[in-house]
Amino acid sequence: MAIKMVIKQQYNGIDVEAELNTGINLLSGNSGTGKTLLMQVVELYCLENRIKYTFLNYRNRENSIDQLSKLCEHSDVIIIDNADLFVTEQLISELKKGSKYILISLKDSTKIDEHNITEFIVHYENMKLRLEEI
Repeated sequence: MAIKMVIKQQYNGIDVEAELNTGINLLSGNSGTGKTLLMQVVELYCLENRIKYTFLNYRNRENSIDQLSKLCEHSDVIIIDNADLFVTEQLISELKKGSKYILISLKDSTKIDEHNITEFIVHYENMKLRLEEI
């Protein structure tokens, strides 16, 4: 698997540029900044390129860590939106086994105390969405 996933495409008239690393890619910030939009673009990218992925969100908040791990075990990309609602350190530890791209969106990045995380802020303005590593 490649070390970086580079996405440059247009989605609903918005120019999207994102470069994700293998491992944990954390999108932090307030609501309305484009995090979920970016996740939809990553999902579309996976579909178009036949990349195995799993998309988790608030609907999965009742699942156990074992159930969530099982859902993701054959995926090369794991997309987790609204992670504030259900992500734990134990789940992150389980998901990061292997060489996968893990994209996590949450409002409060202090909820995750992991090492080797690439954290981004999403910038969306003038019909352009891009990531800035922090």
